[in-house]
Amino acid sequence: MKIQIGNNTIELKRKFRSYVIYEAITGHIFQPKNLTDFMFYFYSVILACSPDIELTMSDFMDWLDNNETVFNDFITWLEAGDSIEGQFVNKETENQKKTSNH
Repeated sequence: MKIQIGNNTIELKRKFRSYVIYEAITGHIFQPKNLTDFMFYFYSVILACSPDIELTMSDFMDWLDNNETVFNDFITWLEAGDSIEGQFVNKETENQKKTSNH
């Protein structure tokens, strides 16, 4: 997923760095329970994918307010990634079962 913030085009990717940033900001591991958790994670992903960007949380919130559909797009992107990762986990689990049964 690509987003545009000011003059910055950012391609969002799943990175371990985003979880570290999230934990540093919030003080807890990423186990989303509410809208705020997802917003902080979105912000963390942006920072992880574009480490040179100068973007405060306040600027990020203003950007979200001015780009009403992008948050829903982000959630859809997350869900699609979970679906893809789930397919690999399921295949790996199936392969482990097959090899352990022989």
